[in-house]
Amino acid sequence: MNAQNNQQSYDIRNNNNRNGGNEQRFDNRNAPTVHMPQTLMELYGVPQLPFTSYIVSELVSATLQFDQNSNNAFIEFDVSDSTGKCKGMTSKYLMQWIVSKYGNQMNQAMVDAFFNEWGKRFISIKMELIDPQRMVVFHEIKWQ
Repeated sequence: MNAQNNQQSYDIRNNNNRNGGNEQRFDNRNAPTVHMPQTLMELYGVPQLPFTSYIVSELVSATLQFDQNSNNAFIEFDVSDSTGKCKGMTSKYLMQWIVSKYGNQMNQAMVDAFFNEWGKRFISIKMELIDPQRMVVFHEIKWQ
């Protein structure tokens, strides 16, 4: 459940019109809310993992890496915001998007072309923290 859903009211329509055309409403404003982390420090402080949230942060560096077991390529990032820094890596889907947009070969030149456009600026990154001892996984990026 995301925080935006907590602010909505859901309509339950009466198809038989037994209430004289009046609609019944279920209001979930009193339901428990889930705090969505806004910073890296808050993300690393969530009590239950895995957890996914959009965090506005800066890509500081990007390096092409290869998984030792599968030999799949990924980009390793140093990322920071006002509360700290951490390491992140592309998901398989995000890596495919970067390759399709920035080059037909997986090499550091392709990563550099991506970084020239997206790096050294604050962007919104959909991050998944699975284990605090491992890198966060980047699933999506978008401009602020």
